[in-house]
Amino acid sequence: MNLETVPAPPPCSLADAVLEELWFGDDDPQRSSLEASQSLASAVADATGLKSFPAVAQRVLALLAEPDVQLSKVQEAMEADPSLASQLLRLANSAAFRPRRPYSSLEQAIVRLGTRQVSDLVAGVATLGLFRETGGIGPRVRDHSVGVAAIARVLATQARDPAVGVAFLAGLLHDVGKLLSLQVAEMPYEALPDELLEAPDRVHVEERVRLGYDHAVLGAHVLQKWNMDSLLTQVVAWHHQPVRAYEAGGDVAKVVAYLRVANRAEYLLARDEKPDDAIFESFAKDAANSWLDHSADVYRALWPELNDARQDLLAALG
Repeated sequence: MNLETVPAPPPCSLADAVLEELWFGDDDPQRSSLEASQSLASAVADATGLKSFPAVAQRVLALLAEPDVQLSKVQEAMEADPSLASQLLRLANSAAFRPRRPYSSLEQAIVRLGTRQVSDLVAGVATLGLFRETGGIGPRVRDHSVGVAAIARVLATQARDPAVGVAFLAGLLHDVGKLLSLQVAEMPYEALPDELLEAPDRVHVEERVRLGYDHAVLGAHVLQKWNMDSLLTQVVAWHHQPVRAYEAGGDVAKVVAYLRVANRAEYLLARDEKPDDAIFESFAKDAANSWLDHSADVYRALWPELNDARQDLLAALG
């Protein structure tokens, strides 16, 4: 991949300097990771761990982790939480999952989705549920995360990528660091102008300037503490450090690429903008597209499906 295709603005302010540094990779990742680990948000997450994680979800995930899992036991455990069961069924039937025919029962959904996808869905839904009462911009952050997850899944499915599950889960959880900061009022998001909150690659710069770390590093630190998948935590950590991810290659690079394209598309769809040819061309020329290899025409053709998947998943998780 030609890294010269990744634009970086010349530094003309502290924020610009931080953006350029992060674009190509954190100069001192140990320092920012340490600062994130010493934050109030991290302390709260470390203290509570997964104690507030729904007991049924913990039981389901434990069953799914067993090498000889019995799907009948998974179904029985999930049915103990009707809300979780109904959410799983709605998600499985959403446009993001493209079922060939609707799932008419929880049993059918579990069997046809398979243990990996069921595990990803349960982990994502349960983790987002921990922040259901987060105030301020919390609902906007959660809705954005759901939209990104739907779009990332469509993009990975289109590419027939085996990492589709990680792409979906990374979409759901990539901004969990923001939700943690909101929970303890560590970052004054409400005081920031909307143009920083409603566009990609903006807020994390302000977080770095004010806190010394950003939501990506914080989120990855906490997900690692919670024993989430190592690929997932690496993607979350690097989704605002694209060149670092692309140089690493492999699944990290691909999933970060899905996440970055989905992130940008979600902001446009949330504003109900009608992209023109220039927008689709810019998607095709984006460095992330080096890993997806879609033409502008492909993005144009996919756009209605991305919108349907986003709206469907938002309705399913509402």
